[in-house]
Amino acid sequence: MPIKLSTSQLNLLTNIGALLSGTVIARVFSAAALIVMARMVGPEGYGRFAGSLAVLKLLAVTFSLGLDSWLLRFGSRHRQMLGMHSASSLLIKTGLGLLWLGLLTTVAFLFNQHAFPSAIVLLIALTIWFEEMTSVVWTTFNSASANRTSALLMAGYQLLPLTVIIGLAQFGVRSLAAYVGVQVVSGAIGCSLSLYWMKRVFTLQLDRSDVRKAMRDSLPFAISLALALIYGRADVAIVAYWLGSAAAGIYSPAISLVMTVLLIPLAIYNVILPLLSQAHGEDIALLRRRSRQFTFGSLLLGLGLGGGMALAAHLLIRLLFGEKFQAAGDVLFTLSGVVALRCVSFALAAIITAVGWQTRRTIVQAIVAVANVGLDILMITRWGVPGVAKIFVLTEAMLLAGYLFLVVDWYYHHTERVRVPAS
Repeated sequence: MPIKLSTSQLNLLTNIGALLSGTVIARVFSAAALIVMARMVGPEGYGRFAGSLAVLKLLAVTFSLGLDSWLLRFGSRHRQMLGMHSASSLLIKTGLGLLWLGLLTTVAFLFNQHAFPSAIVLLIALTIWFEEMTSVVWTTFNSASANRTSALLMAGYQLLPLTVIIGLAQFGVRSLAAYVGVQVVSGAIGCSLSLYWMKRVFTLQLDRSDVRKAMRDSLPFAISLALALIYGRADVAIVAYWLGSAAAGIYSPAISLVMTVLLIPLAIYNVILPLLSQAHGEDIALLRRRSRQFTFGSLLLGLGLGGGMALAAHLLIRLLFGEKFQAAGDVLFTLSGVVALRCVSFALAAIITAVGWQTRRTIVQAIVAVANVGLDILMITRWGVPGVAKIFVLTEAMLLAGYLFLVVDWYYHHTERVRVPAS
């Protein structure tokens, strides 16, 4: 008997499919560019790049402030305010981002120059700044359920640097600075085009009170983002600092592939979160039903993606990165557990955020972040890169357990609200 889907279910699948395809294509372009760069500059050079990127991603929270998550939640619930919220996010990221770049310029020479060269650090910082501003555009279209447009913009943003990097590789260029410089120029072009397109579609209005509100209300999201980056990226920086750039160059390819695969559940999260947020304000029964379906589907997705990565780990590393990086195959095999666990964590995180428990979520994330960094520092010299990978899996399981506790608590004790008509 054929399965009949309602209009809302068809729309949901269409939105997920559009954003998922665009996100996957964009990430494939980005990953391909990194793979080409890694093969050309070798483990040592790639380790410097990956270590610097990890540190700067953590520091970038001071100007990104979790505004994308804030915009995704509140922009979807108040569509008439979306243009104002987007303008506030852009103003904050631009202003604080410039201050961030200026501060980095003055202190970059204090970094360990072997692991984090100043020139590379500053170029990567510029790339992150352009990407953070562009992400406001992507999130604005996602909040408006214009996922096809967001997908196209994301894919286009990554296609230009890939094209130029392949060209550099064809000419035998092995300078890390050259490849990072290409990302800066491409980021500037992609950011300008994306902002232009958003201005054509949305009416952007600046309001001082909304800017203050955005900075105040985004604080829990900023803390959450910072903690997520700590237990998701700090290990790369720790490996680079304690074990050297060559070790980071072996660990980073596995992390890059894991993060590429995790964009699949992330894309689904970006579509589901606005829908769950709307249901929370209108119909708790619908929210509970969607939450169960989303969590079960994410469990199946995690088992499929994690299992597939474990089986293909060594083959993927050998085919994509080459023999110089073959030791990364064991690391990727271990980190496939992170993929399986994170898929379910994304589903639970969407539920927690939709019901307004972001602050409680940050408590769980803080515990996990401290455990992750603490165990890495304690064990890295004894266990090396394989140990860092195992700690990542362990702390990811801790995160999942904490999120599950929060969802169960809300599910059984905080669903007594009466259904109200949609406005």
